[in-house]
Amino acid sequence: MVSRVIPVKAFDLVVFGGTGDLARRKILPSLFRRFVA
Repeated sequence: MVSRVIPVKAFDLVVFGGTGDLARRKILPSLFRRFVA
């Protein structure tokens, strides 16, 4: 299976608990990888 980036319209995302462990280890890095792709 080939992964590909699907373009999406601009949107606002609010992460509640953004200073927590899950956000630091999983959510924020995945959002950054999506941003630079």
